[in-house]
Amino acid sequence: MNGAPQWLADYQAQFSRMLREPFTVSAGRLVPADPERFPASLCITAKAGPHAPGPTRLGTYNRQYWLRLITTMQRSFPLTVALLGPGSFNLAALGFLVQRPPRHRDLAAIANGFDGYVRKFRDAGGSASDADGVSASVAEAVTIDRAFNDVVAAPAEPTFAPGALGGLAADDLASARLLPSAAVRFVEESWPLLELRRRVLAKPRPEAPVALPPALAATRAWALQQREAGQVLYPLSPLQARLYTCLQTQTVGAALADLERVAGADGGLARSAEAWLALGVEHGFWRGISR
Repeated sequence: MNGAPQWLADYQAQFSRMLREPFTVSAGRLVPADPERFPASLCITAKAGPHAPGPTRLGTYNRQYWLRLITTMQRSFPLTVALLGPGSFNLAALGFLVQRPPRHRDLAAIANGFDGYVRKFRDAGGSASDADGVSASVAEAVTIDRAFNDVVAAPAEPTFAPGALGGLAADDLASARLLPSAAVRFVEESWPLLELRRRVLAKPRPEAPVALPPALAATRAWALQQREAGQVLYPLSPLQARLYTCLQTQTVGAALADLERVAGADGGLARSAEAWLALGVEHGFWRGISR
């Protein structure tokens, strides 16, 4: 803060340090920070109230700060909360926030990277490891929640003309890159987790882990898109999903070649791929083309 008195700058720094003093974990539960861990000079400066000494009053600010962060994480990952249960989820959220303290002015940004952290989350004590990751269902759940967060936060984008691909020569199209829309994510589910997420959001937050539905007979793929009226899900065939996923990072020609390696080259596949490309453009899965 330019031009601020030194005493004010010092006070702001101490108050910020007090706020960031994290909760601790005891017997698998979150415990508010001990005021003895707050900066000593700040505790001396804090005035006592009619019912509590200064350090205890500072603890109220600390608790509200951390509860707001954890509540924001819960709202951003409702499906993950449902499968882990609030207790285990809160421990994971605390571990993540301690490792990656918020640095962004946008409160929603605190959850960025949490999906990767949860995939490593191993037990209810809040530890994380590169080995023995959480179950596949929770890994899918956190990926799905992150996809919803991404599309909701997507900025407005220019419209990609539906006829843009038809005017390109075959060689030009093969070497072109389709630019992915930030309002679209491609997700897969091995359990009916998208339906479970819908049900979870329609009810009060569960106090215990919900039962995992039976696994699907085959993995289902979806395109998730943010529209003006809300989120839309488009079912995709396995090969269609593979094509769209490859197009995220590869040229059109390379993505089609990958499809042929997996499914074999025949006229039917070529016609299907052409239809899938046109459908993706029509739905707005791409925001443009780079040649």
